[in-house]
Amino acid sequence: MPALHPRADQGRPGLVRHRAGDPDDVFVACCNLISTGVTAVQYMFHTFGSPSEYLEILERSLSGIRRSGIRAQVILGITDQYEFIPQRLMHSINLPSFVSSGRKMNPSEFREIFQSAHNQNPDINFGVGPVAPQWCSDEMLEAISEIAQREVRIHTHCLESESQRNWIIESPVERLSNFNLLGPRTSLAHGVWLNNIELKKIHESGT
Repeated sequence: MPALHPRADQGRPGLVRHRAGDPDDVFVACCNLISTGVTAVQYMFHTFGSPSEYLEILERSLSGIRRSGIRAQVILGITDQYEFIPQRLMHSINLPSFVSSGRKMNPSEFREIFQSAHNQNPDINFGVGPVAPQWCSDEMLEAISEIAQREVRIHTHCLESESQRNWIIESPVERLSNFNLLGPRTSLAHGVWLNNIELKKIHESGT
């Protein structure tokens, strides 16, 4: 479910969630923010669909943003591993097909999605990011890092819950650091379970 995060330097704080791909819902969510004095948002977009579905739903969402007139930074988010089951349990649980998880697109396809979105929507400022670092494979983080070299904004959710600390073997912050995804152009949502070492690394990186 995509979320609209008001920019820190614009208006009053708040958060609005809406149904993915419903342009009227996006329009109303944006108008609600405008009514409180918010004039700019960072919009984290994500869907579990195929590449064609991703772009189709994105375009519908962008139409709602445009109708509202709010200024938006749109982050194209992606996940391709362990979205619902922690890494340590993946091989010990047999999931029925209707709750299967995993890769819906490969890193090359995600690179193409970013380029296509950029080409088709020159009026929109796009950024990129893993929905959360533990939910992206090494190959996908490499693709995100490559896209980010175009000087675009990076955004991700980080340690929103205590369980995410042990979702994978590696620290989420270390994963971001290892793929050069920390720095002045990066913002992290939540971060309520960061430890002192991670906070120091984030501070030193300028994130």
